[in-house]
Amino acid sequence: MVDAAVSFTIEKLGEFVTQQINIRTGVKDGIEWLRDELGYLLISVRAAEAHQQLDHIRRWTESVKEVANQAVIILERFSAQQEEHASHEHGGVLDRMRNFICICKKEANLFDIGKEIQSLNKTILRIKNRRDEYRITDIITATPAVQQRKRTVLRAASFDYKDDVIGFEADYQTLLAQLDNPDPSLGFISIHGMGGLGKSTLASKLYHSSELSHFKSRAWVCVSEDYDITNVLRKIIKCFNRDEQDLLNKMEEGELLRHLREILLDGDHYLAVIDDIWDIEFWKRIKNAFPDKKNGSRVIITTRNKLVAREEFVEEQDGVHVEDVADDYARHAIYNGIGEYFKLLGPNSDSLNLRSLALTTQTASLELEEIKLMYTRFQYLTTQTASLEIEEIKLMYTRFQYLKVLDLTSVHDSKGIPEEIGDLVLLKFLSLMGSPYSREALVIPPSIGKLKRLQTLHASDYGIYVFPKEICELKELRHIIFYGNQGNLNIGSDQTKLQTISEIKHKEWCHIDTNNWTNLHTLVISGEYHGEEESSLESMENLTSLRTLVLVHFGFISTMQPLSSCKHLNKAALWCRIKDVAELSFLPDSITDLTLNLSGSTEDPMPILGSLSNLTSLWLHECGDKLVFGAYTFPCLQFLKIQPAGGLFQLEVDDGALPSLRAFTLYYHYEMAEIPPRLLSLPPAPEFSGHLW
Repeated sequence: MVDAAVSFTIEKLGEFVTQQINIRTGVKDGIEWLRDELGYLLISVRAAEAHQQLDHIRRWTESVKEVANQAVIILERFSAQQEEHASHEHGGVLDRMRNFICICKKEANLFDIGKEIQSLNKTILRIKNRRDEYRITDIITATPAVQQRKRTVLRAASFDYKDDVIGFEADYQTLLAQLDNPDPSLGFISIHGMGGLGKSTLASKLYHSSELSHFKSRAWVCVSEDYDITNVLRKIIKCFNRDEQDLLNKMEEGELLRHLREILLDGDHYLAVIDDIWDIEFWKRIKNAFPDKKNGSRVIITTRNKLVAREEFVEEQDGVHVEDVADDYARHAIYNGIGEYFKLLGPNSDSLNLRSLALTTQTASLELEEIKLMYTRFQYLTTQTASLEIEEIKLMYTRFQYLKVLDLTSVHDSKGIPEEIGDLVLLKFLSLMGSPYSREALVIPPSIGKLKRLQTLHASDYGIYVFPKEICELKELRHIIFYGNQGNLNIGSDQTKLQTISEIKHKEWCHIDTNNWTNLHTLVISGEYHGEEESSLESMENLTSLRTLVLVHFGFISTMQPLSSCKHLNKAALWCRIKDVAELSFLPDSITDLTLNLSGSTEDPMPILGSLSNLTSLWLHECGDKLVFGAYTFPCLQFLKIQPAGGLFQLEVDDGALPSLRAFTLYYHYEMAEIPPRLLSLPPAPEFSGHLW
């Protein structure tokens, strides 16, 4: 959001003025003026967030955001140069000479930053003039009555939809899969974007889809900026029950909310579309009327208001942001013969409003001159180009300073990761290159510590990496995903925003204080197996948000009691040895997918595992010679895989056990196993998710 970008910049400008004591008065005054003006503009930006459907307002807020981002680039560069200068302040004669040179460079840098800040301040004045020229303040501060909206308030039936929703087929399929998935919980789907992008059309195509015809109880209501919540509720109720109009007219809001909830509780699974919601308070008041009957009911909302979209849908994968989709189709260029294309654009290609660039496999390589011709303000760059020379990568890093997303996982032939990676100070997502043909480790340079906004650090499946200690400086890091790292990740206990760590060495994990790690939801820990060595899960006790846990080569687990605190744990793959099968009783009932290595144990774990009422997938590795599924156990288990340790194997299934089982796989010689015929008649179980190893 523009709000977040501008707020971040104001904070950085304030910190810079406070910390940089020995800067020229003129430079300091310019930075303070920029900070104050951005603060005043932020008030207008926040008010403008609800009016992004108007093109001139959207363009104006983007111009504020661009100035804010450029200011951050200037400050981050100067700070990085200061750190380099500081490293030469102490030492012998050579260091003192270097220090003298650095002082000269510092003065030159201060002169440059002064010029750049002065240029930004002129841009701020132009932005303020445009706000007045286009009467933006009048629009964003006007009340609904003053604006005299002419929007239709309500329409209870959906319009005829178009079969071809141009540009949204992939998102249609994604949303359809979410709507039709087997999860019985009530599902909310958000479609967000500015006006005219096809949100309602996409929702209508989903609503009329033959794949969703099993929703017999359904409703479509459109809400605009002018609404009466009681009328909206009456329209929804009428869709579900058409014979109550007289009774409904006598009901107030509270009665209508209760009545709608009662109707839905008594009926079948339902599908509802609430189209064009503008107000977050409206959605907060109405959403509680939709009960979760655990029968697969679904609710779709479309909105132009980001706050509404984010109220229920915290993670972006829970909905589709149509504005981003439109950008992909309107601004995302995929070029074959990239150099020839940019040569046609000529030297003024910066005037194009492109944000994304993908280099395809047919772009076998890039020349330096071709990169120099490229538009400089790409925010998203992905490449399937197999080979990039080190100088080409350096130039890409220094030229594309506005990048937020950089995906190089398809680059297999590269000599290293240059220090210039630290110049991409706006980067939020970084996926590094790696070669399937080389076992030589790629060294991640210390300059990665400059990427203060980085949220995701991802690696190629083929690469082996060495991490610098500066990784611990990335306080915004949410996801770090590496499967081939030499030594430590070098993450710190204060990186409490981390949500995904895959993978970390056990020795490093033991030294992390997890007291404040309440955001971590996915954790993969690997270790070196040392026979009878015991490993502790004590640090897991604090991970109250943990949903996925994978332990590989972990030695003996002394006790699993800490896992009982992980009330949201869904998936666990324990590729380790459990000292006592009785410890499995500490697994939380929330477990749905479980992989267990039972090597070294002859005890039957089924009496304990059978009490996991939500378990749907189970893989038992190296189990003993006999397993007994007791009567009426494993009520939800659908997929079962068993790999016996050896010798004759016997599997017994008592009456009422495994009522939901759909697939079964035995990794063993069937002639050496005694298996109930019912299980043998089932199809093989599918491969479990990759994170379960």
